[in-house]
Amino acid sequence: MDFSDLHPSFYPAGVERPGLGCRELIFRNLSKILPAVSHDITDWVIGTRIKASQLLVTLLVHAEDHTTQHMELVLSTLYRSCLDEEEKVVHNGIKAAELIGTFVNPEVFLKLILPALQKSPLASHLIVLAAFIRGSSKEVLKPHLHRIADAISQTEICQGSEKVLYLEQLLCCLQSLI
Repeated sequence: MDFSDLHPSFYPAGVERPGLGCRELIFRNLSKILPAVSHDITDWVIGTRIKASQLLVTLLVHAEDHTTQHMELVLSTLYRSCLDEEEKVVHNGIKAAELIGTFVNPEVFLKLILPALQKSPLASHLIVLAAFIRGSSKEVLKPHLHRIADAISQTEICQGSEKVLYLEQLLCCLQSLI
């Protein structure tokens, strides 16, 4: 028997919620699995990177809000996967970041990503931030909009680079906020 609600209000559209036993199994073993997935996302074999990024998405669907305690490792993994040369790895990295936006409280992910963005503004930080924003519900994110807008509007960030990728991702962040 599954004792939980099959379709909680926060759950992403189009994603079927795994059974309680599967979610509990992943939650208990996530700390053992995530370091290997993080390592494999930077492997030199394209197929390994693709499978690792797919596995990350699956793990996050199963872990739901239990991802919170592993956010530092997940964030560093997402930063690397979102700059990968393989399109499928980038797509899965963005999908994983959107899931984090859905499951993790914005207070937690903003506490980690905004200082990283202010310290060294990179396109990968903006890609992940935009995906977090897209994944979050409007109601949960609303109290944090000014904080995000203030961070993005700082000179070091909004004029952090003239590279096209950086500017496109800055625009994606703004579109996600709007």
